[in-house]
Amino acid sequence: MRGLAGKAAKLFTLYEERENIILKLLAFLKMSSAGATEKELLEYRKLEIDYFLAPLQGHSSIQEIAAKQTAIIQPKVVIPHHHDDFFRH
Repeated sequence: MRGLAGKAAKLFTLYEERENIILKLLAFLKMSSAGATEKELLEYRKLEIDYFLAPLQGHSSIQEIAAKQTAIIQPKVVIPHHHDDFFRH
């Protein structure tokens, strides 16, 4: 598994080697609610994302932001999620 971290996202890709050929199995992209530039999103699109973990928290127009990210990245599957540590002491 290889990972790539950007300002607003983390990419994890699973690979398998068969007969000295490296095959991409799955690519997971976890986007933060901080957002990304359109240039960054277009770079993620080139990576053929299988699973996009789209954050739905922290911003009044987060649904529109996530929809735009999804439209540009064009993942196979979108997993909306929310995580914070608001109650953590």
